[in-house]
Amino acid sequence: MRNKQRLTLLCICGLLAACSSSRYQYSDDHAPENIPQLDDIADAVPTPQTYSRYANRDYQVRGINYEVWRDIKILTQEGKASWYGNKFHGHKTSNGEIYDMFSMSAAHKNLPLPSFVKVTNLGNDKTVIVRVN
Repeated sequence: MRNKQRLTLLCICGLLAACSSSRYQYSDDHAPENIPQLDDIADAVPTPQTYSRYANRDYQVRGINYEVWRDIKILTQEGKASWYGNKFHGHKTSNGEIYDMFSMSAAHKNLPLPSFVKVTNLGNDKTVIVRVN
């Protein structure tokens, strides 16, 4: 009986370990090896687009609820930017598109998908247009 309990515990530990390994681990992320010149990456071009049917639902991550702003027309917001590296490159975004880390795409906790955003670096006053997907 004791061996059966140990085997069960070992199986559970193995299943938990398998669940924790994914492409989203920090140890899997790193900067790209061949970084293109920023001048070679074009801004996103704002065009009228239908919102994604699948990605614009309120959601919860790690116990925090997020609301998708559905009727937003203008937003001014200040904050820090971050980037997604190799671990997401080539994988689906929230609205099902394939993520390309060399395009002007972005993520936002509340904006509907897709949205277009003008981002300004307050340190040098340079701007880019990104597509939130």
